[in-house]
Amino acid sequence: MAQRSRVELQELFKQGAKPTGDDFKDFIESALNLQDDDIAQILEANNSINLESLLAKAREPLKITAFETDEKLVDFYTGDTKTWSINQNPSGANPGFNLSTEEGSRLFIEKSTGNVGIGTVQPTAKLEVNGDFKLSNGTKIDEFSTDRTLSDNSHNAVPTEQAVKAYVDRSYKDRLISTDGRFFARLQNDGNFCVRISSDTQGERQALWCSNSQVSDINLKEQITPINQALSKVLSLRGVSFYWQDKTMGEEREIGVIAQDVEKVFPELVMNPDGNSKLVHYEKFAPVLIEAIKEQQQTISQLQKEVEMLKQERVAVSVGGDCD
Repeated sequence: MAQRSRVELQELFKQGAKPTGDDFKDFIESALNLQDDDIAQILEANNSINLESLLAKAREPLKITAFETDEKLVDFYTGDTKTWSINQNPSGANPGFNLSTEEGSRLFIEKSTGNVGIGTVQPTAKLEVNGDFKLSNGTKIDEFSTDRTLSDNSHNAVPTEQAVKAYVDRSYKDRLISTDGRFFARLQNDGNFCVRISSDTQGERQALWCSNSQVSDINLKEQITPINQALSKVLSLRGVSFYWQDKTMGEEREIGVIAQDVEKVFPELVMNPDGNSKLVHYEKFAPVLIEAIKEQQQTISQLQKEVEMLKQERVAVSVGGDCD
């Protein structure tokens, strides 16, 4: 590329001047070249411009070839002061797109991983920020807090793992799980493991299930109906002993029922959460067995009445025979 303007070169090639080799080099570089500058591709045989070829050339994307070890592409200047640079192989980093100033990298996108670094050319995550950042609402995160009470923390601070753990151990040591802000699994002081539900207005309202009990308040129920034909349905079930095919579930012989059998008569007692294996709510057999026992007891009571009537008839016959 010519280092001097055409006016300067004209002075070097005036009559009587003795241009040097560098002068000739600049002179040649200052001229357009049909082959090197792709001008030949848009010229007709008579050296007139082919408009279609020119438009096709104009539609091609700008092609910039990097040079030097950092593969610099573009430098931007304000006057004589360089303000921004774009390169694709910054020092100390893997190849990638880098936008920088004289003070260092401002934005870097790693080619191989797509990781984005702000203030760093070695991002280890999809986004890594070296310095402060603000959330969309303008909250600035610029410090880490070790305050274990989490009561006096600035909105600008992120509590450390140690601080959070200490806060949980101190304030929520019996709360094991919290999901979506509504359900809590808690280990109570009496040793009961309970699942509770909360609301925005009432806080922790009630226990839905505990390891030793389950919520059954009539005030929470509707469309209450009795369990019909409980005895005949129970009689259709099989109590079995078995081994698990998957030994990780246990290697000892166990007893239970077959979920598919239960599902035919009591579908409410069977669930299939993963679309594969069926589960049985064994604890919900209690009300079924209560009704089955009541039906059986009705049959027993009726038979007892019939037996008692037969006894009385037999006694009456016996007494009448004695009279004869």
